[in-house]
Amino acid sequence: MLQKLKVSADSNPVKCWNFFKDDWEGFCFLTRKSVDRFPPPDTTNIEKTYQELCESLLLAAKQCIPLRRRNNYVPCWDKECKTLCHSFVRAPAGTVPDRAASSIVSRLDDKKQEGWEKAVNSIDFSHSSRWAWSTITKLKNSTSTHIVIFK
Repeated sequence: MLQKLKVSADSNPVKCWNFFKDDWEGFCFLTRKSVDRFPPPDTTNIEKTYQELCESLLLAAKQCIPLRRRNNYVPCWDKECKTLCHSFVRAPAGTVPDRAASSIVSRLDDKKQEGWEKAVNSIDFSHSSRWAWSTITKLKNSTSTHIVIFK
């Protein structure tokens, strides 16, 4: 018997540190200030010292480095895909939801094709060749540049 899986592009955002908005001077000040509270270096309880270090670093980070929420991203996902996904999830248990699943896949393929055509049509060497070559490199998914030397 075919069981339906719960499929959703929506999820709880993941918290992560936003290092672009950090306060490194404040972080350094707080960590230097917390070093005075550590046990002496010749202590025998290393676990306690390690725990103190971790707590002080985390406390300083919470005060000086803000958190942001990162949402999960599905390329080309739009309202129509969301509607199709909900119809796929809500299909009766005895039926095979092939039509809804193929509709989602074809919609994502169409949106990807539209994005590809838009990117290719926007390449213009007459205005800015740097931007055009950057776009071509992104379309190729190439991370390295190749230099050809003619002799």
